[in-house]
Amino acid sequence: MCAHTTPPHFSLRQLSFHGYLHIIQWVFPMRHNCAGTPQSLIGDLAKSAVDGGHISIVRYIHDKLDYVRSDCIFWWAAKAGQADIMQLCHDEWGIDRIDLKQAIYTAAFHGHENIVRLCYEEFGFSKYQNKVHKIFIYAASSGHAHIMRMCYYEWKVDDIVTLNQAMCAAAENGHESIVRLCHDEWGAQDVNNTMLSAAEQGHECIVRLCHDKYGATNVLLAMISAHNNHQEHIVHLCRQWRPDIEI
Repeated sequence: MCAHTTPPHFSLRQLSFHGYLHIIQWVFPMRHNCAGTPQSLIGDLAKSAVDGGHISIVRYIHDKLDYVRSDCIFWWAAKAGQADIMQLCHDEWGIDRIDLKQAIYTAAFHGHENIVRLCYEEFGFSKYQNKVHKIFIYAASSGHAHIMRMCYYEWKVDDIVTLNQAMCAAAENGHESIVRLCHDEWGAQDVNNTMLSAAEQGHECIVRLCHDKYGATNVLLAMISAHNNHQEHIVHLCRQWRPDIEI
C-alpha cells in the first residue's frame, strides 16, 4: 500500500479510537494530502479519537489537518465524558458560552457528572444560574438521579416549577424511579400532567403509580392521549378506572 492510499473507512476509525497516532500521521502527513478525502471521514476520525480519549490524535487532526472545528470536538468530548479533551479545547482553542451550554446539557443527559461539574465550576457556567434548571431536567429525562441530586442539594435547583417539569420529563421517558424521587422526596405535585406524559408514551407502571398512589384524576385525558398515540394497553387500563366513558 502506498503512503497516501486510504485504508477502508472502518479500519481508520478503529485505529483512531485505539490511539494509533503514527498510522493517522502516515495516512495524512499534512493538510494538503487530505485533498479529495471526504470531510466526514476526517470528522469521524476525530470523533473516534475523542471517544477513545486520545488527546494526541485529537490535537493532530485539529492543528495539522485543520478540518474539524473545536466546538464540535468539545461537544463530542462532553457526550463521551472525556474531561481532558474538553480541558484542551477550553484552554488552548477557546469555547464560547453557547457551546458550553450545549456541552453541559449533553453531559447531564448522558450522566457524566464529572463533565457537568467541570463546565459549572471551572468553565464558568455557574454565572448562568437561570439555565441551571435545564441541567436538572435533562438529567431527569434520561434517568440520572445522581446529577439531579447534585443540582438539588449543591446548586439549590429546588423550585416547584422545575421539579414538576422534571417529573413530567421522567414520566415521558419511562423513569419511574425519578418520578418517585421528584414526588416522594422533593415534593413535586403535578401528578396529572405526569400521568398524561406517561400515557402518551405507553408507560403503564407510571400511569398506575400516578393514579393509584398519587391521586391523579385526569383519566379521560390520559385515555384520549393514549388512544391518539396508539397506546391501547393504556386505553384499556383507563377504561378499568372509568368504565362510564368511551372514545
